[in-house]
Amino acid sequence: MQDFTRWFLGKELYDGWNWLWGSPSPPKPVNTNNEIILEEITRSLEIVREIVNKIQSTVEQVRVLKKANEDKYKFRQQAHQELIDVSLESKRQGNIFEARSAMGQAMQLELMLPQFKERSETSQRMLITVQDFQTQQLAVFALLEIDLDTAKVQREVNNSMGLNFSPDLIILQEKLQNVRNEIEDRYHHILAEIQLVNPSNCPGDIDERIKDLNNTP
Repeated sequence: MQDFTRWFLGKELYDGWNWLWGSPSPPKPVNTNNEIILEEITRSLEIVREIVNKIQSTVEQVRVLKKANEDKYKFRQQAHQELIDVSLESKRQGNIFEARSAMGQAMQLELMLPQFKERSETSQRMLITVQDFQTQQLAVFALLEIDLDTAKVQREVNNSMGLNFSPDLIILQEKLQNVRNEIEDRYHHILAEIQLVNPSNCPGDIDERIKDLNNTP
């Protein structure tokens, strides 16, 4: 009968009619403390998921960076050896001027080689570091997902017992916040370290000089 009356009068008129005759409207559902905390935990976990995805992208970037730094170092090694060969051949042919010129360029390039070697080795260590970081955070994230599923079950149990507060959810919320802060700090630190081994930090005149050396007859 109430359903028919609600349909016949419309919701607003029906609620007004109930109010007039002292019949309270059905109570609106409200979130319990447990549900509010659980929603915050779910949002925080999504943020952690986004950071973990960014770490995967960073691993690929560092892998490309490592290859680029290795190629730059090998290229300069080859250019250095070629200049020495030119110097020796020029000396054998009696062309002292070309021999001295090539050897002078080789000596200048030799001074740069340790820097490029260090950058290559650093990027290789960086790749290992980022990969280890990714592996650790994937494991942490998987455990957090399990904790969240457990918390949802616990919420249902608490609701069935009429409990509106669960200390376990508070503990999980604090744990997740700590994990989030730690992973964000570490991630930003790694990004700063990557900048130190980025080939774009290498002065452009060095690259131009190497190109010139490589074109030396």
